[in-house]
Amino acid sequence: MSYVVTGATGQVGSTVVDYLLKQSVPVHVVIRS
Repeated sequence: MSYVVTGATGQVGSTVVDYLLKQSVPVHVVIRS
């Protein structure tokens, strides 16, 4: 299973992405510039 995280540059989103990557889970992030 893979996850899509929106707001990955924010405080909560970045924490979630870090956790998932440490668990070797595939992650796709959505950001805006």
